[in-house]
Amino acid sequence: MWIMHNKDQGRVDHNAEWTTFATVMKACKTTNYSTLIKKRSNTKSWNATMLGEGSVDAGGPFRDSVTNIVEELHSKCLPLLIPSQNNKNNHGFNRDCWTINPTSKSSTHLEMYEFLGALMGTAFMSGSVIDMKLPPIFWKTLIGEELTIADLRGSDAYAVQTIEALIENKKNYTKEIFDEATDLNFTTQLSNGDTVSLIEGGEERRVLYEDVEEYNQLVLKFRFSESDMQIEKIKQGFNIIFPIDKVGILSWKDIEARVRGPSEISVSDLKQMTTYCGYSKDSETIVRFWRVVEGFNQAQKESLLKFISGRSRLPPKERQQDAKFQIYSLSVRDGMEDQTFPQAHTCFYQIDIPKYSTDEICRDKLIMASELCGEIDTDNGPTGIANAGGNYE
Repeated sequence: MWIMHNKDQGRVDHNAEWTTFATVMKACKTTNYSTLIKKRSNTKSWNATMLGEGSVDAGGPFRDSVTNIVEELHSKCLPLLIPSQNNKNNHGFNRDCWTINPTSKSSTHLEMYEFLGALMGTAFMSGSVIDMKLPPIFWKTLIGEELTIADLRGSDAYAVQTIEALIENKKNYTKEIFDEATDLNFTTQLSNGDTVSLIEGGEERRVLYEDVEEYNQLVLKFRFSESDMQIEKIKQGFNIIFPIDKVGILSWKDIEARVRGPSEISVSDLKQMTTYCGYSKDSETIVRFWRVVEGFNQAQKESLLKFISGRSRLPPKERQQDAKFQIYSLSVRDGMEDQTFPQAHTCFYQIDIPKYSTDEICRDKLIMASELCGEIDTDNGPTGIANAGGNYE
């Protein structure tokens, strides 16, 4: 309730005081994040007790709290990430991505970045994924891969267009025409939109015909290093859980996939993970369930998975054996099957479904349950909210 109130007021948790992220960070820090060191995706790093809920944390509330942390990171309530320029401008590649806030440099901010790195290390090591929407330039910087202008394009296409336009104009025009037409100083904009000088007095020095190569090199140098301080703290947190220099031959794409999980939810993988109780894999209800889910778009699959497990992404393929998906038969009064919604038990990756009579009814019930019950909600009723408190330990 307090978290939602602060979010609604547009507050930013600069001092790590009230967000779920901050609360969990403080609890984990008491053990120097040792509780985050785990090797299986179905084990917990902390116990979550949430305001107004009657659930006991056998895994579901923990996974739900991780989802809450990821949602906070991709919002204005935490100062760690900001929408990338491509995100802000709805232009170029990776338009859904966020990036490091280059102005978040306080001691508390840096402590929060370290915890973010520890969470990433846990996801990498255990398969307990966190869906961090960060552009390739972040993942490459994290493991020390060489950056190119294409990496900047992946987060700030307009900045690259400026560089390329200067190169093209120098090819096509004389020095006199170039110098007269170019209105650009030795400055550049960072990811947060701040304008910085590339050299001393750069805001007063114009970019001339003979300066193009120097200017472009300076822009790339500044943009590639604008968040070095923050990423170094993320590395330190990651190293607490898993030494980042031991990732070996893994590429940045491999690291991203291990932290975030597969980008697409494979129904085939889900089937391989699934066991049944009260049904068999050949039961009419089960055949119908999978046929309906195969027809879902990606967003609908993510909503269904979150309804069942508290997560919107599957673990990496090599960790999927840790998380067994379960479908149980849901017994209801005769004639009430088509009026009954499925029930989810997020702690156990379990969904209970009745014997729906048609694909359409099955589809409608699954979608409605997924959309309306995406959170573990007030199981204790209104009085539970008044009498219960949230806690992470």
